[in-house]
Amino acid sequence: MSMLYVAVGIVGVIAFLFGFAIANFKIKRDLSKAEKDARSIVEKAEREAQELRKKAIVEGREEVHKMREEFEKEKKKREEELRILEDRLMKREEMLTKREEVLDKKESHMDELKERLEKKEKELAEKEEKVQKELTKLAGMTVEEAREIVLQEARERYEHDIARLFKEIKDRYEEEADREAKRIISIAVQRYAADYVSDITVSTVSLPSDDMKGRIIGREGRNIRTFEKITGVDLIIDDTPEVVVLSCFNPIRREIAKLTLEKLIADGRIHPARIEELYEKSKEEIEKIIKEAGQEATFRVGVMGLHPELVKL
Repeated sequence: MSMLYVAVGIVGVIAFLFGFAIANFKIKRDLSKAEKDARSIVEKAEREAQELRKKAIVEGREEVHKMREEFEKEKKKREEELRILEDRLMKREEMLTKREEVLDKKESHMDELKERLEKKEKELAEKEEKVQKELTKLAGMTVEEAREIVLQEARERYEHDIARLFKEIKDRYEEEADREAKRIISIAVQRYAADYVSDITVSTVSLPSDDMKGRIIGREGRNIRTFEKITGVDLIIDDTPEVVVLSCFNPIRREIAKLTLEKLIADGRIHPARIEELYEKSKEEIEKIIKEAGQEATFRVGVMGLHPELVKL
């Protein structure tokens, strides 16, 4: 009986050990699986985090690149506007310098006239002194000798008066010719420029379409800068549909610029070389009109033989 208890006890111990071994195996297996699942989850999370990080970096780079492009574009635009403004200021400064030079020349001319007048006054004083000396000699001369001297003095005096009178008539005719020439120039400019406006500083030019504004401005403003530099006229392009404005105090320069722009629009080829070429042609046409008007004015007032530059005036 005791052996039976021992055998049962041994079997029980063996069964316990066997069950413990099986349970331990299952626990280890479950732990291994749990560790594997945990590693898989961590690896997946790391991969997703890496992908998100890469995506964020790419998107950030794209955003930075886009912002840089927008900044560069805005920078170029501002630089172009500043360059155009500087060009206009330089042109205006050149115009002021030229006006100053003209005033200096006029002042120099006035000084020269003053010198000549003083010289003439001195010559007249010398002649008067000479006449007084000659009159003193008359007492000891014959009637014929005295008569000859008096006639000679009279001729010299009247020649001076005639020359002075001729100069006065010539000056008066030149003044009338100048007024008549200006009137005829005004009529001629209106006749040869169909879209001419009466404003003293501004002219408008009609465009076939607003697309032409971009072609007139040109790439990076190259065409408009060339046009303003060559003509000396400000070209204003705003939101007014199918119209651009030319601004300049000099009406002849403004009319040359207007004729040049009209030729460019009609031709369709707008680039710096073509602008310069058509400007020279337009300048020749306007100068021809002015010359013809001046010749007509001198013919009307009856003044002939004037210098060509006076005829242009």
